Amino acid sequence: MHWVWIMKVQVQSGDTLLALTRRALRTEGADASAMPFKDVMAATRRVAEQNGIGNPDLIFAGQVIDFSSALRASSEGSAPSAVSAVSMAPPTQSAHRVLERTLSRAVELGYVPAADQDEVRRRILDMARVHKFVPDDFARVVLMESDGMNPKATNGNCHGIIQFCSGPDRGAASVGYGKNPEKILKLSTLEQLDLVDQYFADTGLSAYKPASLDTLYLTVLHPSSRQERQLHAPLAIPGPQARKLYEGADPNGAITRASLRKGLVENASTKLYSHLLAQQRGKPLPTATGTWIASRGMS
Repeated sequence: MHWVWIMKVQVQSGDTLLALTRRALRTEGADASAMPFKDVMAATRRVAEQNGIGNPDLIFAGQVIDFSSALRASSEGSAPSAVSAVSMAPPTQSAHRVLERTLSRAVELGYVPAADQDEVRRRILDMARVHKFVPDDFARVVLMESDGMNPKATNGNCHGIIQFCSGPDRGAASVGYGKNPEKILKLSTLEQLDLVDQYFADTGLSAYKPASLDTLYLTVLHPSSRQERQLHAPLAIPGPQARKLYEGADPNGAITRASLRKGLVENASTKLYSHLLAQQRGKPLPTATGTWIASRGMS
């Protein structure tokens, strides 16, 4: 039987992905200092791909990174140190690891019926092809908007898995629920994905070929802000948003494309990692009986 040991590390200020990969290899007994630099770089690229990191030179403090792909290459067939292993699990069959973990979490939390899981995956992958976005990025967006595909997520004004908001020319009106947006909450995740597909078409997402993580999220949060292309320019996004979305996690600061990317990645890593730890420790997982409160807007 082949197992993959998953070593997860939380990034600290000043860390680089290359240095963390070297450290992970040393922890597992590999002499990283003696490895050819090209091999260490190849391991670093595998780690970046595994974690959906588009730029290996851009990681953030607090981000949780899984180094199992690097360890697999260096210690195939040998038992790694129990001290450094966070968990042991069979390898996933999907190239979209964040999406797969988000889907599994959604099923366990009761957001998605197990019988719908394959069809939900298929719908997301189909939308990704049509509207030109990365499937893992969609998972990061819904982890921020609805705790990861909770169809009953609401803040009283915005509803569902991507928070369709009420009001003229806003998300709910775009998909035919302008007069009764709260009825979106009666739809399943699978049914709401049809509305998401319609909304992405209405907002012209496919024109971005492909959409970056921040462009995908701005399509949901504030489509008009997509016109600002500068990474660090303040965006005119109204209303309070999640703290992680602001520069420096300061709600009095600006929201930029860069801060959106950072916040979405960190939020997804934290939620998926916390869920994994809860599973390992045997803690009861929360269910979908309560309402996930979001503070999003779409205009």
